[in-house]
Amino acid sequence: MKPPAIVARLLRRSSSMRTAHAARACVVAIGFTLACTSALAATISGRVVDADDQPLPKVMVTATHLETEFGGVAVTDNAGAFSIGDLPLGRYRVVAGSGMHLSRTLTVTLDSTPMAPLRIVLVRGLGGQVFALAGSGPKNYATVSVLYGTDRKPVSAQGAPVVFGAERGELVVGVCQVSIPRDHRIGELESPSVWKFEFRPDPSKHVALLSTTRMETAAFRALLAQRLKESGARSSLVFVHGFNVSFEDAARRTAQIAYDLGFRGVPSFYSWPSNGSALDYVADGEQARRAVRYLGEYLELVFADPQVDEVHLIAHSMGNRVLTAALQQLAAKRPAAARPKIGQIALVAPDIDAEVFRNEIAPQITGVGRRLTLYASTRDKALQLSKKLHNYPRAGDLGDVVTIVAGMDTIDASAVDTSLLGHSYFAENRSVIADLFALLRKDAAPSERFGMRPMTSAGRRYWQFAP
Repeated sequence: MKPPAIVARLLRRSSSMRTAHAARACVVAIGFTLACTSALAATISGRVVDADDQPLPKVMVTATHLETEFGGVAVTDNAGAFSIGDLPLGRYRVVAGSGMHLSRTLTVTLDSTPMAPLRIVLVRGLGGQVFALAGSGPKNYATVSVLYGTDRKPVSAQGAPVVFGAERGELVVGVCQVSIPRDHRIGELESPSVWKFEFRPDPSKHVALLSTTRMETAAFRALLAQRLKESGARSSLVFVHGFNVSFEDAARRTAQIAYDLGFRGVPSFYSWPSNGSALDYVADGEQARRAVRYLGEYLELVFADPQVDEVHLIAHSMGNRVLTAALQQLAAKRPAAARPKIGQIALVAPDIDAEVFRNEIAPQITGVGRRLTLYASTRDKALQLSKKLHNYPRAGDLGDVVTIVAGMDTIDASAVDTSLLGHSYFAENRSVIADLFALLRKDAAPSERFGMRPMTSAGRRYWQFAP
């Protein structure tokens, strides 16, 4: 439905409700001013401002009752003020947005409890892309907002719809909105299937990228600070994807992981310019090497927010090369006392030379975070192929040797169900998601986590998912 049609529909409902309810004088305040004319009719009002507390005129604000879908609409005046009247009491979804700013969605409850006036803060974007999606029925999906950093080159010019391909560029930051269907299954990345005659993503059925917005660095900082304050968790998560992954799939995967983990902080991802093709393994390796600098810059942006108490880092496959190199640079650049608070570091199926990892990388990054965990498997076909190409075992492949390092927990994930060439088990199996949950929420040692059993290799201990 087009915006004018939505406005007309909301106004018609507002008019019908005014006729249905007799007015009685009373005043109620809830997060903003509620001027009631009856026990079932109230007014929502407030101000919309930018990150510098300057008023934003001509911003559309809609209020929709979550049970009846009744609502109203208003446009802010030159002082950024708005007012939506004659609303029945109950829970509402309030949305404010303009073409130049990222939209904000709030859920509020109208009752008789007085509260302070509402102040809606919008941050400016540099153009965004909203994808055409199938399905126009009622919203039966959740929306997960994930921040991003990337050194992919934008395909479009500044101010135009944003699309990221596989070309190299400079650091770009922004935010994506991703849908999670109501019947989502933990660990799955629901996608359209031609076998089901699904040719476009439907947010009610699929994990779909709804929008991508590019932002200036200052606006990104403001948005991160805002999201941290709203979450109350004072933590962030950064996911670094692996080989053969597009920007879109990285956004979808990050949202799925954050949703499945019930992550209470601010989720984000870093997308380096993978070609998104299984035939471009060598080229992806070069792109990963170049991306180290830009990932470091992105992490510094996240670390710089004074509200961040800890940042959790998860890397998959070839993305471990980018993350571990960035952590090595961080360790070399800052003394231990001046390092940012890094929480869990999860290296999942790392496509790194096992000997190089043990002797050169691990000694520099153990102790950088609260806990370092490596997930590996004997059944990872992509890592088996990488071993043939490099002629040396990979740190994430347990086929020849178990990579065990002091100060790091090694987990054998061979027993879990694998798919996509056996290379995405970290996000597609309940066991690993549950284990990551215990890591992020409780900082639990392997001995304290469900489904783990101790194993030994050459007299050194590691852990295995019980089959």
